[in-house]
Amino acid sequence: MYKITSLNLELCRILHLEINLEIGDRSVSPYGIQQKICRCFLSSFSRYGILVAPQRILNKIMIVGRCDCLFNESIGLNDWLSREFLTVKSINRVDCSSLEECIRFSLVVWLEPQQYYRCGSALIKGPFPEVVSSDFTWIAFAVHCTSLGEVFLRLLPETVRLFSLKTWQLQNRSEVPRWVFCLPRLGRGQVVAQYSRIPRNSAFCNYAEMRAYWKNCHGYDLPTEEPQTYYDVIFKGFKNSFLYPDFCVLSSEPMGIREDVSTHVALDEFSQALASQKRFICMEEVKLSLVDCNFIDMRRRIFGPVVFEKKISHLAYPRHSKAASCAEVMQTTRESNDILRDMMRETKGSAGSNSTMDFNANECTSTCSSHHNMLSNVAKLSVEQKSKSIRNRKRLIEVD
Repeated sequence: MYKITSLNLELCRILHLEINLEIGDRSVSPYGIQQKICRCFLSSFSRYGILVAPQRILNKIMIVGRCDCLFNESIGLNDWLSREFLTVKSINRVDCSSLEECIRFSLVVWLEPQQYYRCGSALIKGPFPEVVSSDFTWIAFAVHCTSLGEVFLRLLPETVRLFSLKTWQLQNRSEVPRWVFCLPRLGRGQVVAQYSRIPRNSAFCNYAEMRAYWKNCHGYDLPTEEPQTYYDVIFKGFKNSFLYPDFCVLSSEPMGIREDVSTHVALDEFSQALASQKRFICMEEVKLSLVDCNFIDMRRRIFGPVVFEKKISHLAYPRHSKAASCAEVMQTTRESNDILRDMMRETKGSAGSNSTMDFNANECTSTCSSHHNMLSNVAKLSVEQKSKSIRNRKRLIEVD
């Protein structure tokens, strides 16, 4: 685990931008335009610590930076947005998940000149494969930001083997198209056609245009020699197929192999590549320093719900010492829910809706002792509520 920087989140803002896809032929390839704009933005403004990340909606991007940079006319941000036909849709305070998203994308782009290429959710160390099977250093990484502005980076290196799809593997598959995995996302699709040359109806006139597209869109430095085969791959949810060179189509997912010497030096090579030049996050310089993850509370977030529980949760979260303790926590939470529901029935919902009073066991992160304290407090409230109800009934009887 590395600590890469510390930020003052109160001084930072997030801008959500919209790309005008009606300009020129942008609508033909919105994904490529979105990726190219993000990379051009980083090349222009990363020295000011302003980072960027593409969004799921292809005409949206998000940038994060310090207020004194974002709203400083001298850096020329407004002029750049006007030239690229981008408009600011909203300005918000920084939240951890958005900051992490911008850092992850920026890290990938920063390391592309050192031949670190995206492969699924991880990075592979180049040069790019040109043979049937090749061994690569696979580095899975996770970025985490705490509510105090501390930014941490976790690296998990592994040696994997990539298997490029070969034409003989498509024989006798005229009825059922073969499933494949395509770089850089490792998306799973089906091969519907293969060509020895780029087809005439393709968006690319020649291989040089395809290489330029992959460089601008994915950061890949494809081999200079034209591939022997091109594949048309269709993905679930898309009407049209996509043309890929053969060395970007894999017959299977990356296969992990036994550890060797390369994995031991992978962390040093990665840190050296990241430190090869000065980099900034919200005007704070990136400096890698090893830290002990056992003393880092990864649960500290800022603003709103915890969005980034996905993959970082297993990296440094504290574990219960025994499996029984987790079961006790869950049982205690269920019991507290039952007591709260009984209170709601007796008070006829005057304290609020049942959904607002309910505790979600899946979101339980406190210790067993805190849950027992909560249960005892709730039980006391329940007893007091019942006693009050009995006294009210006695008064009614006396009045009658």
